[in-house]
Amino acid sequence: MTIAKHHQIKSLGLLFLIILSAAALRILFLDQAPNTFSTDEVSNGYDAYSILQTGRDRNIYLLLSQKN
Repeated sequence: MTIAKHHQIKSLGLLFLIILSAAALRILFLDQAPNTFSTDEVSNGYDAYSILQTGRDRNIYLLLSQKN
């Protein structure tokens, strides 16, 4: 086995360990997560919806040109 291949396997193992640890911590502390959206998340979501529907954001700035 070459050194590069050994390094790649070691890196993938470390990545898997990090992802597994993050998932375990997320599941263990799931009851402490907020159960609602924050105001900035709602604001960004509304802006995205408005841009998709009208091409303008909530402040009525034209962001997408509409071809008729």
